[in-house]
Amino acid sequence: MAALERKQEKKMITKQEALEQFFQAWTPSPLIEEVSLKDAAGRVLAQDLYSRVTLPMYRVSAMDGIAVKSKAFEDGDPDTSSWKPGVDYERADTGDDFPDCYDAIIMIEKVKLMEDGSVKLELPLPFPVKPGTMTRPAGSMIREGDLLLKQGSWIRPTDLAALAVGNYPAVPVVKKPVVALIPTGSELIPPGERVKRGDNIDTNSAMVSAQLEAMGAETIVFPIVRDEKEKLKEALDQALKQADLVIINGGSSKGGEDFNVHLLKEQGRVICHQVAAVPGRPVSLALIQDKPVINVPGPTLAAYFVTDWCLGALVSRWLGSVRKERRKITGVLAAPMDKGGPVQILHRLNVVEREDGTAEIYPIPMRQSSTAALLSSDAQYVTGLFEPAHQAGEMLEVELVE
Repeated sequence: MAALERKQEKKMITKQEALEQFFQAWTPSPLIEEVSLKDAAGRVLAQDLYSRVTLPMYRVSAMDGIAVKSKAFEDGDPDTSSWKPGVDYERADTGDDFPDCYDAIIMIEKVKLMEDGSVKLELPLPFPVKPGTMTRPAGSMIREGDLLLKQGSWIRPTDLAALAVGNYPAVPVVKKPVVALIPTGSELIPPGERVKRGDNIDTNSAMVSAQLEAMGAETIVFPIVRDEKEKLKEALDQALKQADLVIINGGSSKGGEDFNVHLLKEQGRVICHQVAAVPGRPVSLALIQDKPVINVPGPTLAAYFVTDWCLGALVSRWLGSVRKERRKITGVLAAPMDKGGPVQILHRLNVVEREDGTAEIYPIPMRQSSTAALLSSDAQYVTGLFEPAHQAGEMLEVELVE
């Protein structure tokens, strides 16, 4: 039996190979919608956007001060004791336009405005007053036709300002994929109910839906479906009507009630079943009615990992955007980590950052630790196929899970 299992493991494909095979079979058809500028942060831009305007349209003041005629300074600093506002000068704050008869700015720190309207300059001035002094030319902020943001960009709060400068009150974005999540298992109960012998709490619906929404999807969480084929088929049919992608959580392994992969084969096309990555090896990727239907294993850490590498890739492909990268940190391993084998392995870790900028990394033993301890950790590392073991004291780069 052990020899047979090793032979099966050798046949399993990697995470990347599974995704490549699936993407060859599935081409998403996302829609585009327009949202108001204030609602665009966190969305994915659907097309390149270029500025519709030139700003400033004409030259403006580069600082708070007074606008003056540079000609008055051609022969040195003039007598300003008889100057009058609106004739010899005009107030002009930062970004202000000012009358065309003036062509230079003197900073307000060098100016004293007298009660009679005249001006007293603090001499000598630190710069010569010439045409254009302390002004910003037309187009110094942006020019019509300048690229603001490229298609596929995640729109950040700072990008909203750039889009506003380009005169966009609304923005074309990729419509979020709707993902239906069907939790399955006769033993499952929702959080908050009284737990009886044989019960297990549905821990995955809240976690997976939150993961998906952070990735840019919209989720529909179905009620728990018991391990009855007809009930699951009914839920699957309903989910396919409502969603762009469907997740069936649970029933993916070889238990007596694990018939989900057989249902997927009956209803559509299973692209791959079992991937060389743990936890979550029994994952199935299928197409039904040209929609992805993913059977995600039930154990909580497996559901997390499959959502992280598989569902995250599907959502990113739908949105046409590169997934946001996690922050990484390099630190010293406080304990050894096992070598890789014929499967990639998720390791959960805790990171302690020191005031001197160094970090210590503490692996959390998978088999000896509670699910709560594993999930509440703050970093992760995935060993590659047959990757050598990592020893205590070794430097290792890990992903922070924030």
